[in-house]
Amino acid sequence: MKTKNILLGGFVFTFIILISLVGCDKEETDDIEVPKTFFVELSMQGKEYKFSKELTVNFYRYGNEEDQLSVVVYDSIDQHCEIHILKANLLEREYPITINSEPYESGEIQIIDSLLVNHLFGPNDSINYSGTTLIDLEMKILSFNDNVIEGEIKGPIRTTTGKELNIINGYFRVPIELILIE
Repeated sequence: MKTKNILLGGFVFTFIILISLVGCDKEETDDIEVPKTFFVELSMQGKEYKFSKELTVNFYRYGNEEDQLSVVVYDSIDQHCEIHILKANLLEREYPITINSEPYESGEIQIIDSLLVNHLFGPNDSINYSGTTLIDLEMKILSFNDNVIEGEIKGPIRTTTGKELNIINGYFRVPIELILIE
């Protein structure tokens, strides 16, 4: 009986030690993980935006030359920002670069802020602002390292009704994962 209690006690002691060691390993792993930060920050005529709550990124490469980057960052269900860069051949360039400096490439930004009014798309739209480098928006990619792209945006964005805001200081930083399409 005494031998049985000693064996049972040894088993319980060993079990407790193993559980605590597994728990320590998990805790250390959690401390080591560094979250990826992403955001789009914009200053426009006295209004500051920082989109950083939810991110969707699609970076597609078609063959050897054409790529398409689409970034959607939400601040809330009512406010989000989209950045699109088309045919910029982002993998082969040296940075910094200006988007629209090569033939056929373009960049655009779209900001939707439905907290301003309740009209979205259509003739009374006054919350869906967009701008493109094909007209007068400036977009620069400052770096593309370790699957993170950083850039600057400035210039006018407009609604279909002609309402205009000017991005004075825009900056974005987002993680990217490439999807190849042959």
